[in-house]
Amino acid sequence: MFSYKPKMYKPASFYEDACVMIEVPENIQKAVCIIANDISPDILNVEKGGIEDQPHVTVLYGVNDDCDISKYFTRPIVIKTDTKITYFDNDDASVAKVAIISPELDKLHFLMKSKEANKDDYLEYNPHMTIAFLKPGARLEHDGFVSFSWVQKHISLRRNGLLDKYVL
Repeated sequence: MFSYKPKMYKPASFYEDACVMIEVPENIQKAVCIIANDISPDILNVEKGGIEDQPHVTVLYGVNDDCDISKYFTRPIVIKTDTKITYFDNDDASVAKVAIISPELDKLHFLMKSKEANKDDYLEYNPHMTIAFLKPGARLEHDGFVSFSWVQKHISLRRNGLLDKYVL
């Protein structure tokens, strides 16, 4: 039987700060794990996270633990990907990711960011789903086209390893 669990990953750690997140539907998680299982262990940076074991999209990082997400998430939103796998680099890792396209998600992010205390200090919002943390400068051998879409009907607040899910 095929297992979609990644072969090399660092177990999910407690988030230092609460985050508002969108959990990716299981069928898309499986597809992303298939991509991840094809990654050579030689280029993985397991210390920085390795293969993402819980594919998600961060809406807003560093909110207070008592953030009331129901005030903002008032209707389902359309989320899609339609891009090649892309990367962002920092000093100690390259991150293989799938860009997320959703004007509704962008609006939700900026609304929450303007109304809730948070630690997000980025001027731009680039929603994405992380596939894996790689060694600095590394790239996947196969970074093909990824195309998914779904209607998101729930949103989560993850804090101290706990997950509160708000469903419409």
